[in-house]
Amino acid sequence: MAFENDWSLMASENDWSHAFQKYDFDDAYFNDVGSSDACEDNDDDWTYSECEREEKAEFNLVNPIVEEMYAYMQRHFDKQPMRISTLTGRSYMDEIIKGNPAKCDEMFRMMLELLEHLVYELARHGYLRDGQGGVNATQAVAILLYILGHNICYRFVVDRFQHSTETVSRHFRWVLQVVHAYTKHLIKPDPNVMGLPKHLQVNKY
Repeated sequence: MAFENDWSLMASENDWSHAFQKYDFDDAYFNDVGSSDACEDNDDDWTYSECEREEKAEFNLVNPIVEEMYAYMQRHFDKQPMRISTLTGRSYMDEIIKGNPAKCDEMFRMMLELLEHLVYELARHGYLRDGQGGVNATQAVAILLYILGHNICYRFVVDRFQHSTETVSRHFRWVLQVVHAYTKHLIKPDPNVMGLPKHLQVNKY
């Protein structure tokens, strides 16, 4: 029994040695797979430049995906708030209203009494009303006057009132349309005038 086991063991060893003789482990297939030298030493039609083009194409395919993943991580996982000033837009307007009236004239090119009257008139005619958001009617009108009075872009207003660019842009356009619609209550013909004065009865008017 022991003799048979020894013979079977020898036979299996011979089979393995015979199988190993079929392969040359010094061949470049076993030693240089995946390396740049394989492209140089390979005798086939596959040249090094073709390998380089293949690697470049793979890089061009993967690189945009990695960049998009990194940008996604920054947007959604590594977000850092920008509007962190303790003086919010509402607090800033409270400071303007309760402070020196001359500051309102400097910031919004309008005296405080006129600003409050404008907000009241727009609300009385139903054009403005305080919503549930962080921008009330007074602040919305102030944003419009701040941009028009100083001829500045949204970025400065965003930092001043501590709102997003989308919020500032939306309220600016909204109040601008409101003021334009309100002009019909200010500019209207005199009912007592039957016709135009003589100096206006020309073609250019």
